[in-house]
Amino acid sequence: MLVLVLAFASGAYAQDVVAFGEVVEAEALVAVGARVEDEYAEGASGGAYVFLADKQMEAGAAPVSYVEVPLAQLTGACVLRVRAMAPDTGSDSLLYGWGQGWRSVGLKFDPPQWQWYEREIVAYNAGPTTLIIGAREPARIDAIEVVQTDMASAPHQHSPVRPEPNDARAISVNPPTFRWTHMGPDVTYRVQVAADEAFETVALDLQTADTFCRPLDCFETGRYWWRFRATEWDEGTWSAPERFKVAEDTARWPLPPLEQSFGMVPQDHPRLWLAAGQADEMRAWGAGDGADVVAVWVKRCERQLGISLPLEEHKERQTGLDREAKVVQRVSSKYDANNTGAWVQHLATMYQITGDERYAAEVRRRALLIAALDPDGYTSHRVSDFANGTLTEALAYAYDYCHDYLTEDERAQIREALLARLVIVAKAFRPSIEQRVNNAHAWQHTFLQFTAGCLVLYGEDEQATEWFEWATRAFVALYPWFGGAEGGSAECTSYFEGTNLPSSMDTRDLIFAATGIDLCENPWYRSNIYYTIYGHPPGHMRSQFGDHSRGPSSPQPHRTVLAATRHRAVIFQDPFAAAYATSSEADLVTARGPRQAWQWLSPELPEPRPLSELPGARAFADIGTVFMHSAIDRPDANIAIEFKCSPYGSYGHGHADQNSFNLSAFNEPLFIDTGYYHSFADPHHNGWTRQTKAHNALLVDGLGQPIGDLRPFGQLIGFEQGDEYAWCAGEAAGAYVDVDLDRFTRHLLWLKPDILLVYDQLEAPEPHTWQLLLHAEREMAVDEQSRSVDAMGEKGSARAVILSAGDLSFSQHHEFDPPARKWRDDRKFDMPDQYHLTAATVEATTSARLLTVIQVARAGEEFAGSVEPLAGEDWLGCRLTRARGEQILAGFATQVMGQEGDQPAAQMQLGPVGARAFAAAVQIVDGRTRRLVTIGGDQADAGQ
Repeated sequence: MLVLVLAFASGAYAQDVVAFGEVVEAEALVAVGARVEDEYAEGASGGAYVFLADKQMEAGAAPVSYVEVPLAQLTGACVLRVRAMAPDTGSDSLLYGWGQGWRSVGLKFDPPQWQWYEREIVAYNAGPTTLIIGAREPARIDAIEVVQTDMASAPHQHSPVRPEPNDARAISVNPPTFRWTHMGPDVTYRVQVAADEAFETVALDLQTADTFCRPLDCFETGRYWWRFRATEWDEGTWSAPERFKVAEDTARWPLPPLEQSFGMVPQDHPRLWLAAGQADEMRAWGAGDGADVVAVWVKRCERQLGISLPLEEHKERQTGLDREAKVVQRVSSKYDANNTGAWVQHLATMYQITGDERYAAEVRRRALLIAALDPDGYTSHRVSDFANGTLTEALAYAYDYCHDYLTEDERAQIREALLARLVIVAKAFRPSIEQRVNNAHAWQHTFLQFTAGCLVLYGEDEQATEWFEWATRAFVALYPWFGGAEGGSAECTSYFEGTNLPSSMDTRDLIFAATGIDLCENPWYRSNIYYTIYGHPPGHMRSQFGDHSRGPSSPQPHRTVLAATRHRAVIFQDPFAAAYATSSEADLVTARGPRQAWQWLSPELPEPRPLSELPGARAFADIGTVFMHSAIDRPDANIAIEFKCSPYGSYGHGHADQNSFNLSAFNEPLFIDTGYYHSFADPHHNGWTRQTKAHNALLVDGLGQPIGDLRPFGQLIGFEQGDEYAWCAGEAAGAYVDVDLDRFTRHLLWLKPDILLVYDQLEAPEPHTWQLLLHAEREMAVDEQSRSVDAMGEKGSARAVILSAGDLSFSQHHEFDPPARKWRDDRKFDMPDQYHLTAATVEATTSARLLTVIQVARAGEEFAGSVEPLAGEDWLGCRLTRARGEQILAGFATQVMGQEGDQPAAQMQLGPVGARAFAAAVQIVDGRTRRLVTIGGDQADAGQ
């Protein structure tokens, strides 16, 4: 190779370190494999440039010619700027890397000219680093600049550009999972963990071909440093060390040696969801205690014998479709696969239970039909990962549960078809799912279906054996991506109930039966019972947050939710889960399948405890959500409040709704989430439903938070409750990326059962106007003089009075922008108009304090006679005057809470009560103090 080192007086010499923010002539740097050329020198900076003449690389390989940019460090975030010219025709990409794989930035040819190209770099290298810039095709590079930028580490990342764990998020399980950036195919990584930053006391030293590792043994309590390196890149280059802390109360989950666990995989069939010998137990149950259940499933399966199947009709995969046509094809593929393949698992299970060969014959018919399909065709992973997953699972069940019924030739056909689909999914998932762990569809069930397919071929096929062991490690290390130790689900309640809850238990059961590894040792599983209970109480509407694939209405928990919770009640011997599971008379026998009817419904439940014994509120800090209920077990009496400030930002089926709240009363929505989920990312969904403007949130200068991004996140920074109250606080300044905010802290103080105080603290370096948003199903009654807004339902209503130091302007409309449009035949719900109110400050300010006082009343009941503002030297508040001599007074400190939740105190006088606290509320009846609530208080004088 030719190495050019051309030094100009204005540029850095090859051996010099390039400073951040300095524009460096490319020809002043080391250029490997370059060629001298002056054809485009006239437009080049300094009249010279570097010409990388040869075809640079094949996909996944290193460049053969490149420019070296030596940097003193490359730790954190920066912007790489390259002035370049594309090849002679078409367009191509610059390549850049720093010992961690290759990334690219596209070049434009038309017109051929020198242009600056930019790409953000986030790296965590220790010490001096050489940045390498090449290209796929011949390219001309003129000048280079590396600009360092500020970066706030998000708690969750699409890809682990910052190695995990790190200081951005505390670990929830000991040992934690270590994860880092993929550095290319066939790379081996070395990971070290030490009790000191100099790595003199090494606690762990291992090698792996994965881009993650989850140790088997727990660490002792204390602080640790860890680092990694790719052995194929440079044996001496370690990543910059990251830190994590193991607290005394961090949940422990050690594992036995993996060879011991994988040695438990049954050698015989069936083995899906069944440990050795359990098939006999299931048959004995079907002939005895489960006979009535089996009789129900016999009738259901009888109706499936010999019916026509959608995939008997040949359907070609259509290409070149527009977005809506692609969605229609995807949905059609999913439903056709489901109607052809989903019943295979039930029919195959019934064959195992009853021995009736008619069921096996029907399984064979369907499996051979599926085996004859093109795995890259109409039902491929590319068209619909759900369709492919369903058919993969169907082939797995047929091969496993009907193994003794099928001929060797039939087994070979099914095995070949199954492997063909597994190969495609393996390429799609590995290492993609390690890197982009927030792959919602994968964790919903397609990764589980892939794992099941690998399990039935375990020990028979080398690739399937490796994939099953990898998938098991991945589930232990990375699942669930959408929640932590508190048990929440960042996909929100509707998607949690419809996909994540049932598949979480199926995943646990599959891996536990095959290996003895119990995912229920992960603290998320136990705590998740309470996300189920609080997010969707029995007989009650569910949480409004997030997407709702079957429409926003939700009468009560689906029987699948009840069945899965019954299963968890037995596993954890949880009395509240038992109460939840038995709260309805719904028939759970057909909620899932005959196998789950045996495993989930036949064990004896623990003695239930009434849900009324639970605290009224619960915080799920892992997803930044708080639920508050006044009567969780009595829907018609319940006042339900929910608040969200999520560390997951607005990713997936979550929305850009940090620091938003919803309120329902007597099982009826009053202040609501608006918009509809007709199809993911269609104009209405992207343009309204996911946007901040659709929520009971706040806009700044009319701007909200970006959608579909983990980086604009919020954080729950406070939660407290007592017999008379519950309080929470969220910080969401960082969620607003288009405006510069120092703070947006929202507090909810619930004075049980019917008063909610929403207190907003806003700080910014420049003046802004602030827009408070409220939404309802019906038109709201607005009184601008009293600043009151009434959301009215049939059973009750809520009145919000907005207190502010400045003038407010009010506006209300009932239009969606973009409008909600029905274009999918499978969506059966209506999308009526909803009402949207904005209370906007008239004057732009750098600081604002907004207090919104919300009262809830049953139909026919009166609200408080008046709501008046109160204020002191360093606090503000309100006075509510009710009939019969009752007053409620409340106050909040004007000083902003600390980012870590510390609460500054102010001296307040609330009627006869003096209190030094961050927040305080008092109930006065006939001049006497009945209730006193303080948040962050260090003293209070209750007066009379």
